[in-house]
Amino acid sequence: MQHKKLPLKPVSPEDFDVQALRRLAREGRLYYDPNEPLNEDKRAALLDELCRYVSVIHECASPIYAPSIAHIWQAIAADERLSHSLLHVKGKKTGRLNRYRVLAIVTVMWENNIYDRNRFTLLHLHNLLEHTNRKTSVYTSRLNYALSSNDCRLIMQLCEKKLR
Repeated sequence: MQHKKLPLKPVSPEDFDVQALRRLAREGRLYYDPNEPLNEDKRAALLDELCRYVSVIHECASPIYAPSIAHIWQAIAADERLSHSLLHVKGKKTGRLNRYRVLAIVTVMWENNIYDRNRFTLLHLHNLLEHTNRKTSVYTSRLNYALSSNDCRLIMQLCEKKLR
């Protein structure tokens, strides 16, 4: 039996029907989202965690970007168009830093020589971020979290803006 997806609508207290809710629960058609939305305090704390997480690779920035690399990451964390993808929003990891997406951003920055490609490999940057000396699932799964071309362009615009 196929169910047609209907658009969701907000429920006001006046429209709340307890009997309909009970009927839907009995029929097995009542679902809820157990994940709480992130409040602004938690979002700010997690974005601070991002800045701490990437601070270990600041020394790997190319000489042109080295003085402004911390400001670039703050701009990335503050940008609403990118910050939504930096946090897990579903499942057990809800609200935690999405390290896969962070490595995808580092990859874009490394490919564009914001992180010095001549001295450091992408694996070296990953090892510094993860405090390890081997490939982890974050590194091996990085292609599954590739950024869209719009996001790549946005990152490069933020980098160029902070360079000036």
